[in-house]
Amino acid sequence: WGTWIYIQDMRKKGKSSAYATWSAAQQPIPGEADDAHVSFFAHMAVFKRTQNDLTTTMEVTVAPEDPLEIRRIHLINNAASTRHLRLTSYGEVILSQQAADMRHPAYNTLFIESEYVPDLNLLIFEHRKRRDAKEPLFLGHMLVTNETRLRRNEKLPVGYETDRRAFIGREHNARGPYALQSKTYLTGSTGSTLDPVFALGREIHLRAHDTFSLAYLTFTAHSREALLKLAQRYRAWSRIEDAFLESSVANLIWLGRHKIDRDTLKLNLDLLSLLVYPNGQKRAEAETLSRNVLNQAGLWRLGISGDYPIILLEINDPQQLNLLVEVVQAQSFLRSRGFNA
Repeated sequence: WGTWIYIQDMRKKGKSSAYATWSAAQQPIPGEADDAHVSFFAHMAVFKRTQNDLTTTMEVTVAPEDPLEIRRIHLINNAASTRHLRLTSYGEVILSQQAADMRHPAYNTLFIESEYVPDLNLLIFEHRKRRDAKEPLFLGHMLVTNETRLRRNEKLPVGYETDRRAFIGREHNARGPYALQSKTYLTGSTGSTLDPVFALGREIHLRAHDTFSLAYLTFTAHSREALLKLAQRYRAWSRIEDAFLESSVANLIWLGRHKIDRDTLKLNLDLLSLLVYPNGQKRAEAETLSRNVLNQAGLWRLGISGDYPIILLEINDPQQLNLLVEVVQAQSFLRSRGFNA
């Protein structure tokens, strides 16, 4: 399910005497936000949420020149007092094709090793079985802070964890992981674990109505040296800011070259949302659906595999041919961005 960012108020206890905990986006802890909305642009997605007197804006982009995702987070303390906060990232590590992981998840994770580079706040993961392959794969996960805003926060250490069992805990789940409420917090485990994850966390002291920014970076390379080179390049906050600007420029140029205006982009993204998360209101009537006695194999005689989402367009008027053109163009756009439909 990607990367999650947990936020905790270290002085405010919830009903269960645990630290008040929520997330930067709707998952994994939906919570009761005072205000929350998501905006999608050509070059980034923005998740803004206000909860417990804290406004969090998480901007997510992919660097146009490097295999690297950035989650830049801005915090605004709306309270009239200093806040003691803690932010923690979490993601599960696979390092193989998703289909292979679904077939043999326990077998796949046996061959993943990790290490931590403290000078860069960087976790590195390697798949041992691919060590001698033509293109071995390394994964990095790094925490970067806006150094001009460190102040009281500059001496606070970064915690890390690579063992899912230690992070989630027995009889716990992603909405209430054991590590976030335990005294030990992140154990600092590395090496080989039965179920590898990446988690980086740090505490932040935020004065009344003050702001703070940090970023979580996830990236890949075909060698440890190349991974470290990427980490060194993006450890400066100015480079992170440049990456957002470069991504914006690259996407605007691409859209202009393909003659996709703002309204068309929004239409394509709306269609993508329906394909990824089907809306019941857009489906056929229940009576029509109940008459279907075929499964996916019933599509094969029509030359349709059924492996990808299907867009069905009905036209009963020649005046609607323009709609057909729009749908074909939308399909072409989605395929050009890596989504098959």
